[in-house]
Amino acid sequence: MIQSIFDNDLYKFTMQQQAVRKLYPDAGAEYRFTNRGNTPFPAGTAENVQRQIRGMKELALTSPQRQWIEKTCPYFEAEYLDYLSAYRFDPGEVQISQQGRELKIT
Repeated sequence: MIQSIFDNDLYKFTMQQQAVRKLYPDAGAEYRFTNRGNTPFPAGTAENVQRQIRGMKELALTSPQRQWIEKTCPYFEAEYLDYLSAYRFDPGEVQISQQGRELKIT
C-alpha cells in the first residue's frame, strides 16, 4: 500500500521541479508508465493499481517530511516544496487499463 508522498522516486521529483515547473511553468504535463523490464502483469493488476491510486488522494507532504527533504536534498527550492506541501493527488486524472498482460497507466 502506498503510504507516503515519498513512495516515489527522486527522479520524478527533480524532473517535476526542474523540467516542468521551472523551465515550462505554463505547460501541461502527462506522465506514462513504461514497463522497461517487459514484465507480464497477471490479470487483475489494473484493478489493484486503481485501488492504490484511489488511496493516494489522502497523501500530503507532512512537516517532518518537508524538513527531511530540505536537509537531504537542498537543491529543491522553497517554492517547489511549498507546491508539494499544498498538492493533493487527484485519482480522477489517472487512466489505467490492462489488455492481457500489458498494463497502461497515464
